[in-house]
Amino acid sequence: MGELAKFGITQDGKASRLLQNLKQCLDDFSGQNIEIACNLLESCGRYLLNTIEGPLLKEFNQHLDLMWRLKEKDKISSRQLANIEQAYYMCRPHQYRSSRVTAVQR
Repeated sequence: MGELAKFGITQDGKASRLLQNLKQCLDDFSGQNIEIACNLLESCGRYLLNTIEGPLLKEFNQHLDLMWRLKEKDKISSRQLANIEQAYYMCRPHQYRSSRVTAVQR
């Protein structure tokens, strides 16, 4: 589904379905659901951020923020933690560059 969205084959109805799938993974954020959420975001997260608008974009940003908070709250393996961070920064790369530049300047 992520690859279909990435190549623009989906329509807004499909984007809302992707967000529902992401929400289901975040509701039970453990084990396989972490992997599914990360793969979905890595495959089409950046595309969704650049193409969807309005309430869908707001919902997507809320899901990203929730995933970031869940990674800090729950007991997650280092491999899963790395996957979560990579998926997040694939969607929001400017935040990675900003924090990295700040760390280098110190």
